[in-house]
Amino acid sequence: MKMPVAGGSETQVVPAVSYRGFAPAGKGVYFIRREDGGEYAIQFLNETTGNVREVQQLTKPLWYYLSVSPDEQYVLWTQADQSGSDVMIEEVAADKGYHKASTLELSDDLDMRTYIPEPKRDHDRNWEDKPAEQQRSVYNNRRRMKRAKGKRLGRLRSERVERTFAHICESGGARRTWLTKLENVTKRYLIAAAAHNLGRILFKLLGIGKPKALQGEGGSAESLAELMQSAVWRLVAPIIAVAAWLAGKLKFHRRWAIPVGTRGKALSSTGC
Repeated sequence: MKMPVAGGSETQVVPAVSYRGFAPAGKGVYFIRREDGGEYAIQFLNETTGNVREVQQLTKPLWYYLSVSPDEQYVLWTQADQSGSDVMIEEVAADKGYHKASTLELSDDLDMRTYIPEPKRDHDRNWEDKPAEQQRSVYNNRRRMKRAKGKRLGRLRSERVERTFAHICESGGARRTWLTKLENVTKRYLIAAAAHNLGRILFKLLGIGKPKALQGEGGSAESLAELMQSAVWRLVAPIIAVAAWLAGKLKFHRRWAIPVGTRGKALSSTGC
């Protein structure tokens, strides 16, 4: 969309843009468009004639944004030549603060299914000046959130993400600080997050992750000793199992033997 700086009505420039990729030029606009087959191409819109021509067909995965050199001799874009991992994000669950038509459209372009609750509005959405791709993405996300899977992922996100924020910011007191400078605040929050993660690890090992949790076990020295004994056993038990397995595999050779009837008198294994 475009409009005069002094104010006025909005005018649609191009029907759809992918990956936020557009760059104004002297006689028009360069933009990235996803074609029907799923491929991406850089196209140029001549504002004088209204014609659109294809500049370059993209053969590799595309990343964000597009730029044009000052002399308008080169078009610059980013692409992913190599990927460091075979893991792909297929589903995204987030809170309603991330619900935005352009964000949902971008997720669809990246082949990611979104599960984002839609905030309540006092009026219906107006799609007359919006691309059809954004409307389709919003409706698809709304339909997924009404399913049982969308509700389950929402509960799981609240349990894993929001509960962690509650432990660190509310119970841990990291929501506010008297420190100044971003570096010092970052260090303070990092320590709080590290302490929370350590508590999660201790919970896995001991069944109790924080000192206050001892109150639930009676808070006595005997309870603490039992917890420590349980933790030590959990650490030592795998070692004992491996040692027993090795003992069954290895053959031990003895130099001395005690024949039956000698009442414990040791004799040479050669009979001498």
